[in-house]
Amino acid sequence: MPIRDVHRKDWAGVCDQFTNLHGGSLVDLLLLKEDGSTQPIALSAELRSVTVERHGKHGPGDILILLNEGSEDKPVRQALSPHHVQVRVSDDDVPEEIRIFSKNGTHLLRQPSVTEPGEVETVWDETLHSLPNE
Repeated sequence: MPIRDVHRKDWAGVCDQFTNLHGGSLVDLLLLKEDGSTQPIALSAELRSVTVERHGKHGPGDILILLNEGSEDKPVRQALSPHHVQVRVSDDDVPEEIRIFSKNGTHLLRQPSVTEPGEVETVWDETLHSLPNE
């Protein structure tokens, strides 16, 4: 599946499209570590929305991810101030994963992984090296 850089002016459109396609579905939100392994923030959580906050309290251009996790629908709210965004699309040009690069690291939002429980998934690839600042 190809990975594409997303220009800042297109962030809102990509987030809206991802929400429209995957809203209500289960997703994983992961923090990518420098060694290529991932640290889960939320696993198999229901996606409520991914939005770009134009004038939110976190500043213009912040990306806000809202999820419900677990049987109690525990809300998960992640606000990120990205400097770069990428999207992985299927062969049919459907966004399957959003990669959000910020000073706090790289966050991956995607369909749940098929990795076995307890297994460390490595997702490091060349597209995650030396990204341009916008």
